[in-house]
Amino acid sequence: MISELTREVREMDDEKMASVYRSVFENPNGQIVLEDMKNRFFVNAPTSVFIDDLGNKIVVDDGTMRLNEGMRMAYQHIKARIDYEEPLKKQEEGSIV
Repeated sequence: MISELTREVREMDDEKMASVYRSVFENPNGQIVLEDMKNRFFVNAPTSVFIDDLGNKIVVDDGTMRLNEGMRMAYQHIKARIDYEEPLKKQEEGSIV
């Protein structure tokens, strides 16, 4: 048996879900959270190495790398939802060939 909230999420189309994500993350507090995630979740850094305070490059183990990649994917998923545009709208604007 699934919850009412789970059912509601499953029934949302992409545009509605994007609207929900935008309402959460496109306000000052949401922007702070996104920036924090970007800095912590290896968005602009390699996930397989760590640079310590002395500048030494340390290769991380496979488990840590998978965790780092998972965090990066979570951030990318949120950004993709926020930046979502309906495919038809994109096509009308000429960005889909």
